[in-house]
Amino acid sequence: EESFSDRMQYILQNTILALLEYPGATMLGVNKMLVEKEYRNKVIANVTDPSVKTYWTKEYAGYTERFAAEAIPAIQNKIGQFTSNPLVRNIIGQEKSSFDFREVMDKKKILIVNLSKGRVGEGNANLLGSMIITKLYLAAMSRADKNEAESQFLFEMTSAAESTVKSGGRSAAEKSFQIVRMSFQKSVDRWK
Repeated sequence: EESFSDRMQYILQNTILALLEYPGATMLGVNKMLVEKEYRNKVIANVTDPSVKTYWTKEYAGYTERFAAEAIPAIQNKIGQFTSNPLVRNIIGQEKSSFDFREVMDKKKILIVNLSKGRVGEGNANLLGSMIITKLYLAAMSRADKNEAESQFLFEMTSAAESTVKSGGRSAAEKSFQIVRMSFQKSVDRWK
């Protein structure tokens, strides 16, 4: 198995940071950004973060062909494993999410996400779970205007969900069910 070095992670991080500033970009643009110079130049033109801009205009532009030939395929391989699944590709290829995590919290809805390894694979399930946890955490943090008890509850739920994703295996499904049951009970008790 290929090693995913700190340098490769650094390249991927700068790729994602650049794409975040490009209108309509999705995770599917990562590989395109690395290999298509014309697309990369369009994205770089929209970058406002000076650190990210410098990375692309100076550092990345200065990579030797040999270095690029070693580093880029490993990143493409990692991203390709994630995007080759049609179900995952459909999710991460959307410019805008079809639902709002903040709305789920504000309207006291229950969110159940099926990340069955059988449908998307273990690595994809873990990555999607991490992305969902991040979205939940960001939505929870945006609720600073809500009372502290609600915010603490949402933080506890995000932490519990994160530990469930990290634990993996068969017990993850059981823990997920317990988390959903616990969140439902706490919601009923706290927000009557």
